[in-house]
Amino acid sequence: MLDTTNPCNGYKETTVSSDSGGGSSLNLSLPGFPLPGNQLEKHQNYVKWFIKYAGMYNIDWRWLAALSWVETKWKPEYKEDIIGLFQYSQKDHNSRFNVRSDEQQTAFAALDFHTAMDKAKKNGLSNTEDQCLYAAISHNAGVAGAKWALDEANPKSISSMCNVLLNGYRQRWGVGSNKEKAEYPIKVKKAYDDICSRYSINPNKK
Repeated sequence: MLDTTNPCNGYKETTVSSDSGGGSSLNLSLPGFPLPGNQLEKHQNYVKWFIKYAGMYNIDWRWLAALSWVETKWKPEYKEDIIGLFQYSQKDHNSRFNVRSDEQQTAFAALDFHTAMDKAKKNGLSNTEDQCLYAAISHNAGVAGAKWALDEANPKSISSMCNVLLNGYRQRWGVGSNKEKAEYPIKVKKAYDDICSRYSINPNKK
Protein backbone atom coordinates (compact mmCIF):
# COMPACT_ATOMS: atom_id res chain seq x y z
CA MET A 1 0.00 0.00 0.00
CA LEU A 2 1.10 3.55 -0.68
CA ASP A 3 1.17 5.50 2.58
CA THR A 4 1.64 9.14 1.62
CA THR A 5 1.05 10.47 5.11
CA ASN A 6 4.01 8.60 6.58
CA PRO A 7 6.05 7.36 3.66
CA CYS A 8 8.46 5.33 5.74
CA ASN A 9 5.57 3.13 6.87
CA GLY A 10 3.49 1.02 4.55
CA TYR A 11 6.41 0.59 2.16
CA LYS A 12 8.51 -2.47 1.60
CA GLU A 13 11.15 0.04 0.51
CA THR A 14 11.76 3.07 2.69
CA THR A 15 12.59 5.42 -0.18
CA VAL A 16 11.55 6.03 -3.74
CA SER A 17 14.65 7.27 -5.50
CA SER A 18 16.46 7.15 -8.79
CA ASP A 19 19.34 4.76 -9.43
CA SER A 20 20.28 6.57 -12.62
CA GLY A 21 23.03 8.63 -11.01
CA GLY A 22 21.23 11.93 -11.28
CA GLY A 23 20.28 12.04 -7.63
CA SER A 24 16.58 12.34 -8.41
CA SER A 25 14.08 11.31 -5.77
CA LEU A 26 10.39 11.65 -5.10
CA ASN A 27 9.07 13.94 -2.41
CA LEU A 28 6.17 11.84 -1.19
CA SER A 29 4.54 14.78 0.57
CA LEU A 30 4.32 16.63 -2.78
CA PRO A 31 4.36 20.19 -1.42
CA GLY A 32 2.34 22.51 -3.60
CA PHE A 33 0.09 19.79 -4.99
CA PRO A 34 -3.46 21.15 -4.54
CA LEU A 35 -5.94 18.86 -2.82
CA PRO A 36 -9.63 18.79 -3.81
CA GLY A 37 -10.89 20.19 -0.52
CA ASN A 38 -14.55 21.13 -0.86
CA GLN A 39 -14.37 21.69 -4.64
CA LEU A 40 -16.49 18.62 -5.34
CA GLU A 41 -19.46 20.40 -3.78
CA LYS A 42 -19.56 22.52 -6.94
CA HIS A 43 -19.70 19.47 -9.21
CA GLN A 44 -22.57 17.30 -8.03
CA ASN A 45 -23.17 16.13 -11.60
CA TYR A 46 -19.67 14.63 -11.52
CA VAL A 47 -20.45 12.88 -8.23
CA LYS A 48 -23.54 11.31 -9.79
CA TRP A 49 -21.51 10.05 -12.75
CA PHE A 50 -18.68 8.73 -10.60
CA ILE A 51 -21.13 6.82 -8.41
CA LYS A 52 -23.18 5.54 -11.35
CA TYR A 53 -20.35 4.19 -13.48
CA ALA A 54 -18.03 3.06 -10.69
CA GLY A 55 -20.98 1.13 -9.25
CA MET A 56 -21.25 -0.90 -12.45
CA TYR A 57 -17.89 -2.49 -11.62
CA ASN A 58 -18.01 -2.42 -7.83
CA ILE A 59 -15.34 0.29 -7.69
CA ASP A 60 -15.14 2.91 -4.95
CA TRP A 61 -16.34 6.00 -6.85
CA ARG A 62 -13.88 8.19 -4.99
CA TRP A 63 -11.02 6.69 -7.01
CA LEU A 64 -12.61 8.02 -10.21
CA ALA A 65 -13.07 11.38 -8.52
CA ALA A 66 -9.40 11.41 -7.49
CA LEU A 67 -8.21 10.36 -10.94
CA SER A 68 -10.17 13.11 -12.66
CA TRP A 69 -9.01 15.66 -10.08
CA VAL A 70 -5.38 14.90 -10.84
CA GLU A 71 -6.10 15.11 -14.57
CA THR A 72 -8.14 18.33 -14.72
CA LYS A 73 -8.89 19.72 -11.24
CA TRP A 74 -12.50 19.24 -12.47
CA LYS A 75 -12.01 21.89 -15.15
CA PRO A 76 -12.00 19.79 -18.34
CA GLU A 77 -9.79 20.99 -21.16
CA TYR A 78 -10.17 20.32 -24.85
CA LYS A 79 -6.85 20.55 -26.64
CA GLU A 80 -5.63 19.28 -29.98
CA ASP A 81 -4.57 15.87 -28.74
CA ILE A 82 -6.13 15.41 -25.26
CA ILE A 83 -9.64 16.18 -24.11
CA GLY A 84 -12.23 15.97 -21.39
CA LEU A 85 -12.61 15.26 -17.71
CA PHE A 86 -10.13 12.38 -17.82
CA GLN A 87 -7.88 13.91 -20.52
CA TYR A 88 -8.01 11.00 -22.92
CA SER A 89 -5.35 11.13 -25.61
CA GLN A 90 -6.01 10.81 -29.31
CA LYS A 91 -2.83 8.72 -29.60
CA ASP A 92 -3.53 6.27 -26.80
CA HIS A 93 -7.33 6.01 -26.75
CA ASN A 94 -8.72 7.02 -30.11
CA SER A 95 -12.23 5.76 -29.32
CA ARG A 96 -12.20 7.60 -25.98
CA PHE A 97 -10.78 10.73 -27.60
CA ASN A 98 -13.71 10.89 -29.98
CA VAL A 99 -16.15 10.99 -27.06
CA ARG A 100 -16.81 14.64 -26.24
CA SER A 101 -19.25 14.08 -23.37
CA ASP A 102 -17.69 14.12 -19.89
CA GLU A 103 -20.31 11.64 -18.72
CA GLN A 104 -19.36 9.20 -21.47
CA GLN A 105 -15.69 9.71 -20.63
CA THR A 106 -16.53 8.79 -17.04
CA ALA A 107 -18.16 5.60 -18.28
CA PHE A 108 -15.02 4.74 -20.28
CA ALA A 109 -12.78 5.63 -17.32
CA ALA A 110 -14.71 3.27 -15.04
CA LEU A 111 -14.40 0.44 -17.57
CA ASP A 112 -10.68 1.09 -18.07
CA PHE A 113 -10.15 1.29 -14.31
CA HIS A 114 -11.92 -2.03 -13.75
CA THR A 115 -9.95 -3.71 -16.55
CA ALA A 116 -6.64 -2.45 -15.14
CA MET A 117 -7.55 -3.58 -11.62
CA ASP A 118 -8.27 -7.05 -12.94
CA LYS A 119 -4.89 -7.15 -14.70
CA ALA A 120 -3.16 -6.02 -11.51
CA LYS A 121 -4.83 -8.77 -9.51
CA LYS A 122 -3.86 -11.43 -12.04
CA ASN A 123 -0.26 -10.19 -12.02
CA GLY A 124 0.48 -10.27 -8.33
CA LEU A 125 -1.13 -7.22 -6.68
CA SER A 126 -3.60 -8.69 -4.19
CA ASN A 127 -4.42 -5.54 -2.23
CA THR A 128 -7.43 -3.57 -3.54
CA GLU A 129 -5.77 -0.21 -3.00
CA ASP A 130 -2.68 -1.34 -4.91
CA GLN A 131 -4.92 -2.51 -7.75
CA CYS A 132 -6.56 0.93 -7.84
CA LEU A 133 -3.19 2.67 -7.91
CA TYR A 134 -2.07 0.33 -10.69
CA ALA A 135 -5.17 1.45 -12.60
CA ALA A 136 -4.11 5.06 -12.05
CA ILE A 137 -0.64 4.30 -13.42
CA SER A 138 -2.24 2.57 -16.41
CA HIS A 139 -4.32 5.68 -17.12
CA ASN A 140 -1.27 7.92 -17.04
CA ALA A 141 1.58 5.75 -18.33
CA GLY A 142 -0.55 3.64 -20.64
CA VAL A 143 -1.60 0.02 -20.48
CA ALA A 144 1.76 -1.18 -21.80
CA GLY A 145 3.68 1.21 -19.54
CA ALA A 146 1.91 -0.02 -16.42
CA LYS A 147 2.46 -3.67 -17.37
CA TRP A 148 6.14 -3.00 -18.00
CA ALA A 149 6.54 -1.25 -14.64
CA LEU A 150 4.88 -4.12 -12.78
CA ASP A 151 6.88 -6.74 -14.69
CA GLU A 152 10.10 -4.93 -13.74
CA ALA A 153 9.08 -4.26 -10.13
CA ASN A 154 10.73 -6.33 -7.41
CA PRO A 155 8.94 -6.92 -5.12
CA LYS A 156 5.54 -6.56 -6.77
CA SER A 157 4.35 -3.35 -5.13
CA ILE A 158 3.27 0.16 -6.07
CA SER A 159 6.37 1.68 -4.49
CA SER A 160 8.56 -0.65 -6.56
CA MET A 161 6.62 0.39 -9.65
CA CYS A 162 7.28 4.03 -8.76
CA ASN A 163 11.00 3.22 -8.61
CA VAL A 164 10.85 1.56 -12.02
CA LEU A 165 9.03 4.54 -13.53
CA LEU A 166 11.43 7.00 -11.91
CA ASN A 167 14.46 5.11 -13.18
CA GLY A 168 13.49 4.53 -16.77
CA TYR A 169 10.05 5.37 -18.14
CA ARG A 170 11.27 7.94 -20.66
CA GLN A 171 14.27 5.80 -21.61
CA ARG A 172 11.98 2.82 -22.24
CA TRP A 173 9.12 4.57 -24.05
CA GLY A 174 10.77 7.69 -25.49
CA VAL A 175 8.16 10.12 -24.16
CA GLY A 176 7.04 11.65 -20.89
CA SER A 177 8.82 12.54 -17.68
CA ASN A 178 10.13 9.83 -15.38
CA LYS A 179 9.33 11.88 -12.30
CA GLU A 180 5.86 12.86 -13.46
CA LYS A 181 4.98 9.22 -14.14
CA ALA A 182 6.34 8.12 -10.77
CA GLU A 183 4.55 10.88 -8.86
CA TYR A 184 1.19 10.29 -10.54
CA PRO A 185 -0.07 7.46 -8.28
CA ILE A 186 1.07 9.41 -5.23
CA LYS A 187 -1.04 12.39 -6.34
CA VAL A 188 -4.05 10.14 -6.95
CA LYS A 189 -3.67 8.56 -3.51
CA LYS A 190 -3.44 11.96 -1.81
CA ALA A 191 -6.50 13.22 -3.69
CA TYR A 192 -8.39 10.02 -2.84
CA ASP A 193 -7.56 10.33 0.87
CA ASP A 194 -8.69 13.96 0.86
CA ILE A 195 -12.00 13.09 -0.85
CA CYS A 196 -12.53 10.19 1.58
CA SER A 197 -12.15 12.61 4.48
CA ARG A 198 -15.21 14.48 3.19
CA TYR A 199 -17.37 11.85 1.47
CA SER A 200 -18.44 8.36 2.46
CA ILE A 201 -18.60 5.65 -0.14
CA ASN A 202 -22.38 6.15 -0.03
CA PRO A 203 -22.78 9.93 0.34
CA ASN A 204 -26.58 9.75 0.17
CA LYS A 205 -26.91 7.33 3.07
CA LYS A 206 -28.27 8.93 6.20
